Amino acid sequence: MSACSWNAQDQERPNTRTVSDNERIIQLESIVSHLEHQLDQLNGVVRELHTQIELLEQSQQQFADRLETLAEEPEERDPQQERPPHY
Repeated sequence: MSACSWNAQDQERPNTRTVSDNERIIQLESIVSHLEHQLDQLNGVVRELHTQIELLEQSQQQFADRLETLAEEPEERDPQQERPPHY
């Protein structure tokens, strides 16, 4: 007899190794509930990271704007008044 064949005797005797349908549904519901909780937590992390990225982008843009402004301004230093680097 092959391991894959169905036998009427298998149906008559209860298989203690199998989980009942209700137990299996309960297990699956528990897994789904756990996964939903993890998904909610991950969504919260994604929202926080998105907010941080937006703040960093704003800050970077402010620095870039300031750097551009500084690059356009003429230098107001007198090379004669500067000390040499070895002092």
